[in-house]
Amino acid sequence: MSDADALVIRPAPLEQTLDLRYELLLAVLDGWPREEAQFPGDDDAQTTHFGAYLGDRHVGCATLKTGDWEGDPAWQLRGMATTPDVRGRGVGGRLLEHVEQYVVTEADCDIIWCNARGPAVGFYERFGWNVVSEEFDVPRAGPHFRMVKPLSGGA
Repeated sequence: MSDADALVIRPAPLEQTLDLRYELLLAVLDGWPREEAQFPGDDDAQTTHFGAYLGDRHVGCATLKTGDWEGDPAWQLRGMATTPDVRGRGVGGRLLEHVEQYVVTEADCDIIWCNARGPAVGFYERFGWNVVSEEFDVPRAGPHFRMVKPLSGGA
């Protein structure tokens, strides 16, 4: 059975999400303290954290926060990552599809967007996301691109 077949994706506790987010996205950046793993709005009632699990191993995380896109209601995808041992095995794709489906079925909007690190752009493009900005620098985190995906025939 492949990793993607055994994968369970479900809402995840904030603290567990922060632990994995820090380990995968921030600990590798020189000088980032653990507190930086919590983004503004992470504890808002409308924010939803998802975890990807293989058995009891937490191997992926993603956060959806309500907001807007160019004045229209939208969801922002933030802090998405998978552990190095499952990359390239379908786990990230399943996690992304899950959060997109959540937006379609649970939300009153049809736009999802993110600020993607340069190396992740190709991953998102394979799932129908579009780059809509020039490259910009996030201090201490490096080059990023704003990406968006209309869902259910939206924007």
